Amino acid sequence: MIFSNSLETTIRKIAQVIALAGLSCLLIQATMIVVDVLLRWVFNSPLFGMEDINQLLISVILASFFPILLIDSKNITIDVLGEVLGARTKAWLDVVGQLTTLILFVLVVWQLTLFSIEVNNQTTLILQLPIAPTWWLTTGLMGLCIPAQLIVTVSKIRKALDPNYSPIIPDGSK
Repeated sequence: MIFSNSLETTIRKIAQVIALAGLSCLLIQATMIVVDVLLRWVFNSPLFGMEDINQLLISVILASFFPILLIDSKNITIDVLGEVLGARTKAWLDVVGQLTTLILFVLVVWQLTLFSIEVNNQTTLILQLPIAPTWWLTTGLMGLCIPAQLIVTVSKIRKALDPNYSPIIPDGSK
């Protein structure tokens, strides 16, 4: 067994905590937007720098949900071909799909790393806040997708090799 159940459980718990933090940030951002709109409407005076804060938060918020989505297999799949060709072929098509997703996230993290290096000295327009720390955090959160997806991929490979294997990672089916 390449990954132990305790490692899978630990990564799942970390992903859940990160998603909860992302949800909290999203709720704070939504509240700030409502306050900004009300201030614009009632007093014709928006919150100063709200655009800058939104710009910095959105990438972090979005990236915080990816690890839990991957580990819970909440990504969209199309199973028509697998259903026609049988369960064994479907299992191996799932493996190919998971490997493709893993490669995609490795490429995304690589490109985000390059982008984070590139924006090292840039700041936001109004508040002059540095942009790089936000992008490094986003890169780190997306980097957590790689071990999460690796666990899912290994689980799918094990399922393809042994149809009786029962992973603790859900396979998205009912």
